[in-house]
Amino acid sequence: MENIQFRINYVDLYAEYSYRWDKALKMCIALTSSASIGAWAIWQQYSSVWACVIAASQVVAAISAFLPYGNRLKVLAIFMRELKLLYNKIEYNWLKVSTGELNQDEINDLLYKFGEQYIEIENTCLKEELLLDNQRFIRKANKKTDLYFQEFEDSGIKK
Repeated sequence: MENIQFRINYVDLYAEYSYRWDKALKMCIALTSSASIGAWAIWQQYSSVWACVIAASQVVAAISAFLPYGNRLKVLAIFMRELKLLYNKIEYNWLKVSTGELNQDEINDLLYKFGEQYIEIENTCLKEELLLDNQRFIRKANKKTDLYFQEFEDSGIKK
């Protein structure tokens, strides 16, 4: 359960990072192109400078299609949705485990089933996307996960 919550937090941090970079690139391209054209019209004596700036922004625009940020956002949105659905299934079954309603074989079957579902989700959603380990995201995701479960312990609910 903690592992899935950690993955949700980790993927959320990755998505936030990708969103920022994607937005920054798009804004940079738009501002550079628009401002350069306007500046070129006003200060024609520097037309070669503005032509270079416009050319550079066009190169960045062409390259941005090959950068992972925009595509990664689409993939991570689907992955997050599937992880949250899996987490809800795990949480639903947790009460049966915590109250002793299930025997050890039933618990192992559940763990195996949820593990298989996680692998299937990961293979389906991340088949074309590679999420490299980011130590800063790992630290933050661990803290968020610890806080999440600490809130339940503080409220008297054990996860």
